[in-house]
Amino acid sequence: MIAEVPCSQVVTLAKKAASDAAGSSSVAASCPVLMGLKRLSPKDAEEKLHPILTQHGLSLAVPISYVSEGLLDGFPRLKPLDFINHMAASGHINKLLGGKQVYSSGPLLQDFWDRYQVEHPDFSLFLEDDVDLSVCIPIFAHADGGRGYKKSEFMVFNWSSAIGSGTGKTNAKDNFAARELRRKRRAMNAQVNLLGHTFGTHFMWGAAPAMWHKDDSNFQEMMTVFGKDLKECFDVGVTCQGRNLRLVCIGLKADLKLQARAGRFTRWYSTSRKSPYDPNKPNQTPGHCCWLCPAGSVQFPYEEVHTEAPAWFQAMGAYAAVPPWRDGEINGLLLHSFGYVSQPAKFYLPDLFHIYLAGFGQDHAASCLVYMLGPVFTGSSVDDRLGSLNHAWVYWKKMKKVTTHTYTWTRNMLAFSSTKVYPTGTWSKASDTAKIMEFILYMLELFSDKLDQDKILHYIQVAGRAMGECMRGLYKSDLWVESGIKWQSCFLFMMCTLRFILYITWKPPKLHQLDVVTPLHPSQVISEEKGLARRIVASGLLFLKAYAKLASLTYEKGLRLFVYKPKIHYFHHLMLQMRSTLNSGGMPLNPLAYSCSAAEDFIGRASLLSRRTAAATTEKRVLQRYLAGAADVWARQQ
Repeated sequence: MIAEVPCSQVVTLAKKAASDAAGSSSVAASCPVLMGLKRLSPKDAEEKLHPILTQHGLSLAVPISYVSEGLLDGFPRLKPLDFINHMAASGHINKLLGGKQVYSSGPLLQDFWDRYQVEHPDFSLFLEDDVDLSVCIPIFAHADGGRGYKKSEFMVFNWSSAIGSGTGKTNAKDNFAARELRRKRRAMNAQVNLLGHTFGTHFMWGAAPAMWHKDDSNFQEMMTVFGKDLKECFDVGVTCQGRNLRLVCIGLKADLKLQARAGRFTRWYSTSRKSPYDPNKPNQTPGHCCWLCPAGSVQFPYEEVHTEAPAWFQAMGAYAAVPPWRDGEINGLLLHSFGYVSQPAKFYLPDLFHIYLAGFGQDHAASCLVYMLGPVFTGSSVDDRLGSLNHAWVYWKKMKKVTTHTYTWTRNMLAFSSTKVYPTGTWSKASDTAKIMEFILYMLELFSDKLDQDKILHYIQVAGRAMGECMRGLYKSDLWVESGIKWQSCFLFMMCTLRFILYITWKPPKLHQLDVVTPLHPSQVISEEKGLARRIVASGLLFLKAYAKLASLTYEKGLRLFVYKPKIHYFHHLMLQMRSTLNSGGMPLNPLAYSCSAAEDFIGRASLLSRRTAAATTEKRVLQRYLAGAADVWARQQ
């Protein structure tokens, strides 16, 4: 209720409820909260209501602290140390441990850091002396902008544990053996932090309307104070059940636009080359598009997604230590956090949500649909073919009982104004991307007789199935993706293997005489790779090879489809990083662990609160309403 209505209206309703209950024996007549609210005046309800909620346990008892110096003098925030102290006092510290209790969390945390050290041996925490890793809780920092007052950008800073409760609830329709299997697996292994209400998994630090953060000096100061507050949680810690728990920030997860602003990047997708390289122009920008490697230049093209040993990957050893920012411009959050010695840029984590679902996945799906307007969705004109597409889309959603935010396909939805431009997906909800790809694969199954004659349709199917297997594998995985031949891995992929055997038909050799990327059949990947992690990597790399083939085939036909954008290079990074960890004998951290899908939900909820408060005091009122909303969520989770 606090999130949806003004506090003045809450007081007015309380007065009416108290008046109606006067003289009766109802619960409302003796409710201490109601009695306190009815004494307030609607004119100053926003200021005096929240202390009453805190007094009666209807708001988290986390004090609001104020910055007392510098550019942010008077800026309110919730210090993480105060937050974890409240968690320890109220018995909610298990929210940082994936539901586990403190007394049993030691092996879980020690196992996390042992595996993290194999994957990232240069993390500076491992250079510290006399640090008990079994009391160090790994967390991520996050920041992003939502829609605020008059559609201005409302910046929200928050942090979350790397250890959570998983990616989704067990399906009630699954057989008992499968449910028991998953229950035991989740009890044994750490999970990613994507399940549950985000007020119970993400914790706010501060909220800033545009007047506070639009000046870059103020924004950088916010990142610095944020970093100091998080570092305090490691230096001081909190004592709970005889153990002094500490928080360790292992990176900043966010969309690349905010990371580039926070880190003052000199190379990211905005600095990529916008026109062909001309050797006669000496003042051209190098065209670097990646903060992690030299990709984008002429010597290291980021478009080499068809190979597992691109030039930029082979040059990373010599290039890794070069940070993507100028000397003296290191971000304050990184400055006060543990970093990565040999590759400082690793602190900024690639976000799979914005890379695929809200990135190249939309462009890929849009290109697939535009190409299918001819051979699959028939008609005498483009508009007629779009009508055929819409009929099939509505029928498929009704048959599969799928709900999407994309209702009608138009030229604008596909950014298909003419054949001279590359289509791009413009749907606003990134979650629709996966459902659209399922629809595309369904339509290709219906028109499977055309795949023998149309190589592009064939590779569309190969790419879609490969990416589907890759993403499903990640969502079924634990926090650390299994690298060996274990019974959990065999179970997770058993149905996938059977599915491919049942309905995938191998194409005649004549279809592949000109193929330069092999193997390109998903069943080969499933059968040849051993271990869940290697199957995921193989499926991801297979998608990239198929995408490269699609770009090549359509280019040869003079079609502007399947555009190369830097985000597909970032996905290449993730797959090769996982493979490198596997080759070194480790288990890769699930990329979904630092995906921003849940964090985006948190930003949306916080931004909603900002639109329910007065613009002059938004930064404080959002914190108060968040504490009230979080108290309600925590109470329902007990």
